Amino acid sequence: MMEEEDGSCMHDGISRRDRENRESEMRLAVEIGRVGSAGVRGIAVEIGRVRRDGRGDRENREMSREELDRLIEQVRQVAYRLHVYLGVGLLEKVYENGLKHRLEKAGFKVDAQKPLKVVDEDGFVLGDYYADLVVNDELIIELKAVKMIANEHLAQLLNYLAITKQAAGLLINFGSY
Repeated sequence: MMEEEDGSCMHDGISRRDRENRESEMRLAVEIGRVGSAGVRGIAVEIGRVRRDGRGDRENREMSREELDRLIEQVRQVAYRLHVYLGVGLLEKVYENGLKHRLEKAGFKVDAQKPLKVVDEDGFVLGDYYADLVVNDELIIELKAVKMIANEHLAQLLNYLAITKQAAGLLINFGSY
């Protein structure tokens, strides 16, 4: 353990404040995931929305917050309609292909399995992360086809947002009613 200038201790290279902020983000993400579940006519699609406000925002953001909110809402609507049409029980790849197809039909630029570099502090490339979908180069979408979203799924999306410095992402589960 090392002590930082502000008196906080570091453990494994992560300060207590950063660890507490991370845990706070995770609690927020879990709450957002719960609140994001929506039901219409007895059918629910579990959609959790995770935002990283303040930290990780790119300096020259092309989209305003309002535009990003509209994009997120449009993607949620398309995902919900696909969920109602396909139902549950299919492989994640089927939902990925369907969502990509429908978003492109709606006029969005969509990249599937887009490779994103994961780099260390010194710029060394550690590996690639493949985003399920990236919409308009602004929104990362992580897809699942599981019975229930777990904390690990939310942590995965939060890490992807941190790695890419994106401001928003969606975790969409097609595996529940």
